[in-house]
Amino acid sequence: MERFLILFIVMFFFAACGTKTVELGNPDFPDNNAAADDDTVVSDSDSDSQIDPDSDSNIPDSDSAIDPDDDTTMPDTDSVIDPDDDTVIDPDDDTVIIPDDDAVVTECTIGERKCDDTLDNVLECNVAHKWISVEDCSAPLKMCVEAEDAPYCKDLNCVPGTKTCISEDVYTCSEDGMTGVLSKNCTDTQYCDEKADPVDCKDMICVPNENFCETNILKECNAKGSSAATLKECGTGACDETLENCVYTSLIGAETSFSANNGRRGVFYNCAKNVTVIEFAQGFDLSSNTDLTWAIYEAEGNTTLYKKIYSKKDTVTSNGKGFYSTGAISVSLKSGKKYLFYTGWSGTRNFLYGGAGEHPVDMGFGSSFNGYNTAFSGTAEEEINNPAVFDRTYRQQIKFVE
Repeated sequence: MERFLILFIVMFFFAACGTKTVELGNPDFPDNNAAADDDTVVSDSDSDSQIDPDSDSNIPDSDSAIDPDDDTTMPDTDSVIDPDDDTVIDPDDDTVIIPDDDAVVTECTIGERKCDDTLDNVLECNVAHKWISVEDCSAPLKMCVEAEDAPYCKDLNCVPGTKTCISEDVYTCSEDGMTGVLSKNCTDTQYCDEKADPVDCKDMICVPNENFCETNILKECNAKGSSAATLKECGTGACDETLENCVYTSLIGAETSFSANNGRRGVFYNCAKNVTVIEFAQGFDLSSNTDLTWAIYEAEGNTTLYKKIYSKKDTVTSNGKGFYSTGAISVSLKSGKKYLFYTGWSGTRNFLYGGAGEHPVDMGFGSSFNGYNTAFSGTAEEEINNPAVFDRTYRQQIKFVE
């Protein structure tokens, strides 16, 4: 029975593959072919081949039949086969295989916090396991710091590692940003330059808080000695470091010499700006020591009453032709008022003057409008009412500051 079942399966297989009909029994064979046994099956596809019904080896490997009694089974049809891999994955296997290309990278634990590398942000791990900034610490005086509970933005007193000036010395901010540490002492002739990069000690360019002259410009040094501001450009004047101001010098009259006994000579001025007279000198040609009296009078508007605001008497040493001065003085002249400047002497002396018709002469603070010529008793009176005028420009030099 088993043999007939095998033959039936073989016949069915060949019929399905398009082979010729296999005859059973004892057919006639050509003379040149040997006769097969009654149980032999001959395939037209190979006249020399014989199939032994008693042998299990007569089934070609390429057309192997499935033995119903064979315990060998084919792979489960439900198996999953990766087209890019010959490996068969059993769906009943609980093992999860994740391809390398789709690997999940876990950066952090959800809710975890830390400072970033620059200490400019507090970072937190989000639900996607990615670090995100949740607090900005990038302001100049803030820094992310790690704490026992959690990192946070800390308020600083200074930026760690930076340098600054404290009491004109160089200090470096500590790593925690809370204190400055002295890193360099500046000398008495140096200042701490906070604008330098890096901050450093520099030599002073001027004496702190003092005025000084530079190319006829009056300047004021700042409190550090690092720079100076322009106070005045002296122009036609002269910068005077001692006075810390621009000094202007005005001249009137010529050097013509004339002799007179116990006299006084002077000039009237209209004042056009507020100034301070710092020296008044009159022109003489002296051959001997002489007692001189210098005086300045002031009158209101159009009045002719002049009141004394300054006078000085002194014995001067003769020095020939030139100016003989009061020395340093300080007399204020006010815009809109009139002034009389004169010098008196005792004995017979030679004074200097210019010609007639030369008024007005610009003096910088105002202008002249007439000359003064009268006798002198030796004392400068307190008031002169309606003083005598004379059209001459007597030699005078007036120095003033604005």
